[in-house]
Amino acid sequence: YGRDSVSRIITFGSLQARGAIRDIGRVYGMPYSKSDRLSQLIPQDAKTLKEAVDASYEIQEILNNDPDMKKVVSIAENLEDKPLISVIMPVYNRKDIVMNSIESVLSQSYYNFELIIVDDDSTDGTTDLLKKIEHDKVKVVFHDENKFCAGARNTGLKEAKGELISYLDSDNLFDKRYLAAVVGAFSILPDAD
Repeated sequence: YGRDSVSRIITFGSLQARGAIRDIGRVYGMPYSKSDRLSQLIPQDAKTLKEAVDASYEIQEILNNDPDMKKVVSIAENLEDKPLISVIMPVYNRKDIVMNSIESVLSQSYYNFELIIVDDDSTDGTTDLLKKIEHDKVKVVFHDENKFCAGARNTGLKEAKGELISYLDSDNLFDKRYLAAVVGAFSILPDAD
């Protein structure tokens, strides 16, 4: 996809309609004020962009008179139903660095993911650190005996609900666009493995 094109693949996951309009407008070089005006018209309770457009005469007027905004909304509607990605992170004795790895997942530009952290019976305080995590996208599973990296990954896989699976070791980081690139790649090449 190239360094400059990753953001064109997808800029959001679970619908955040206002942010989606602003993000796509920014990707296509549209003035912020233009996309922000449309995003402000989207009702807070809209579950989909189609629902927002259907409910607002003012949005329909903008789309009928502005082909650029119509393109932005069309792209956003096509990207709404992207798959859940399960990110599985095996952890063993990484109390000093694991939070960096976790943060790299939580700061993804693609939001439709779950992070499954499997603590493989750490002995250095990692377990206590992980017990403090309270985030709706994070599930922490604790082994009561060390099953090594493959065992931790298998445990994570059993817990996964995603259509796509990604692994991240606890001493590595994701680029903030990584999951977006994965979803973009699979939307273009759905039979890839």
